[in-house]
Amino acid sequence: MFSHINVDACKTPGCKNLGVLESPDYLPQGKNVLCRACGFLFPVISARSLNLFRQSANQSWKGLVRSCPHCGGASLKKYGFSAKGERRMYCRQCNKTFISYTAIRSDARQENLATLIGEGASLVEIRAALAVDSTGFSRELQKLSRRVNQAERDFVFPAFDIVMSTRAFRVQFNGGDSSLYVLVTAEEESGKVVAISTNYSAQPVEADYQYRSEYEERLPSGTLAHLVQRKEALTMRRNVLFDVDYGPPFYTKMIRGC
Repeated sequence: MFSHINVDACKTPGCKNLGVLESPDYLPQGKNVLCRACGFLFPVISARSLNLFRQSANQSWKGLVRSCPHCGGASLKKYGFSAKGERRMYCRQCNKTFISYTAIRSDARQENLATLIGEGASLVEIRAALAVDSTGFSRELQKLSRRVNQAERDFVFPAFDIVMSTRAFRVQFNGGDSSLYVLVTAEEESGKVVAISTNYSAQPVEADYQYRSEYEERLPSGTLAHLVQRKEALTMRRNVLFDVDYGPPFYTKMIRGC
């Protein structure tokens, strides 16, 4: 799906192209891209890595918007029910079917767990109230997570006729100094969450996503002389010296040899 989408952008702090896609200042240089606004290179993210991230990030949110979770098509029709009584939809574009989650069975223990979490109860207090051990408590949390995902996947608004809002924030992770970055997108009218994305991954990060900035890139901008000196230091450490771009030539009449 993302084989022709460019998500590569400059990553130098203070550059006008920081996070800007397809800027005219970008120039391919070997396996990287040169940003001519700041003079630094940034890596290219492969389509394979992007698709792997898309599959892991969007797997639990299929069917949230009224469109086919397989191809994104909006031409749908009702296609009966599943063995559990859930609404099944049919996509006329890719000829595939999928389940529309519209109803969730009530569970007193799950409702009590959600109430305790909302009130800010501690883990010890929640386990005592539910009368479960560590294994049972973990199982109840997983069930509650699945119920939340199903509730948010309701078809309450049609595709291409919605207004989205996205907010970014940080939360402390594993009780240390590290932070977990979170992006939450919700539909404004209904308030339903469309997607939650974090920088947490249970799998090792691929080499295409790893960016090691040089010391010179992390320094403040300073004067033009400072920037030239840092660029010279970067260039001298490279194994290959790329061709210098002097810009288009300008010819003047009556010059010998022209």
